[in-house]
Amino acid sequence: GEIRRDKLDDEPGAIVAYERALEAQPEDVFCVERLIELLQDGKNPSRLVELYERRVELAEAGESDLRYELLVKAGAVLEGEVKDRSRAIEVLGQALAARPGDATVLASLNRMYRAEELWPDLLDNLRLQASTCVRGDERVTLRKEIAGILEEKLESHEDALEVYRQVLDEAPDDAAALSAVRAIGEKHEELRDSVSSILVPMLRLARRYDELVEILELRLSAEEEPLQKVSTLRNIADVYEHQLNRPELALEAILRALAADASDTG
Repeated sequence: GEIRRDKLDDEPGAIVAYERALEAQPEDVFCVERLIELLQDGKNPSRLVELYERRVELAEAGESDLRYELLVKAGAVLEGEVKDRSRAIEVLGQALAARPGDATVLASLNRMYRAEELWPDLLDNLRLQASTCVRGDERVTLRKEIAGILEEKLESHEDALEVYRQVLDEAPDDAAALSAVRAIGEKHEELRDSVSSILVPMLRLARRYDELVEILELRLSAEEEPLQKVSTLRNIADVYEHQLNRPELALEAILRALAADASDTG
């Protein structure tokens, strides 16, 4: 086969010859590698994937890098030419096991998980990336994506809030995270206390007092116990009086607190 290919420029004939040789000797690494070389022109991608996988099976203990490279190539062919994302995901999962945390494989898997809407799998990868990320800005970006998936795709709003809390602990002025947390509170009354526990300290730290009052009002709207309402209204009054210099609004909040207190005692 090698003579026919090299000297007679007969690649189809060489492929046939190597296939016959491989059929006779299934563990012949040389034949597998020559066939891989001959089939890399894209004429038979399914067979090329089989050969990549066969060469992986024949890899020796010291060939972990080769095993990884072959699995990555097989995954690329499965995704791009064979159009079989499920198998591509399976193969790239093996590549990731061979080289845990590899950025290239994780990026490819994440792309396919999004395309296939495999949100739990995507979350696992993103969490792994966030846990090993050295740069703070990259970690914040990954966690915001995690929170977005939890909220929008899995409707796990409490879990999303916890991830946004982590984001804001690291980046207190992140506008997108602040806005996302507030939106959850506006949509879900039962989560307004959790939302305010995240946003109130962040808004105080940033001296964004108008927004702070709005979040305190949001918390107030979900509170049922008069004592809770009184406490929140007094906080609102304090912000109006000392930070916003709006004594008339501070007085209004105090009067509302007195009314809530009276309703409790009356």
